[in-house]
Amino acid sequence: MSEKGFSLVETLLAMFLLSLVSMTALVMLNGYFRGSAAIGSASTRLSEMMSAREQLADDLLHAVIRPSGAADMPVIFYGDMRASCFLRLTRRAGPVAIYDSRGTDIESVRYCLEDGTLMRQAYDRPDAVRDTPQRRYKLIDNIETVEIRFLVNNAWVREWRIATPSAYAQTDVSAFNPKGVSGLSADDLPSLVEVRWTVTDDGVSRDYVHYFRTGRNRGSSSGGV
Repeated sequence: MSEKGFSLVETLLAMFLLSLVSMTALVMLNGYFRGSAAIGSASTRLSEMMSAREQLADDLLHAVIRPSGAADMPVIFYGDMRASCFLRLTRRAGPVAIYDSRGTDIESVRYCLEDGTLMRQAYDRPDAVRDTPQRRYKLIDNIETVEIRFLVNNAWVREWRIATPSAYAQTDVSAFNPKGVSGLSADDLPSLVEVRWTVTDDGVSRDYVHYFRTGRNRGSSSGGV
């Protein structure tokens, strides 16, 4: 620097260094914000997964042997990975339903996969029919597939139904449980339920597997087939 001030070269060098520092800071800040956004997205997704898992666990743990649905075709428990509504059950209601004026102490619940979204449907009355009002809850989105299996008598099956006594008596039970595909019972919940879903985020697919206990009546006599 001369007595008259900075030379042109010194000014250009200072501007270059300032620009370099600014670019470095900008890259670091951009990386920080992108990282924060990714962490926030992952945290939200994890929260969704945990909530869905806790809801499934609570529903299955409080499942009861109680017919629900239309009188001509009541449902006690139905699970089939090939159906869009892959799980249907009747459960003892939780505090939300008990204190909700629309709810009862018994609920009819369905889990369905709708356009890539895992949905929970809770009906205002246990004997739900087509026109019965329902409460719908969105649990997880961006789901590719959902698979479900049931552990019954130490064997895994992909379909399990509990029929009413009259329907069970009229059913040819020999047609069920071929090579662990399906099963039928009059009064026996599965001891474990495995639910596997595949979620896609930012083009990456991940599999999640969960195991749930049920409110199984251990004193049941039929055992199912």
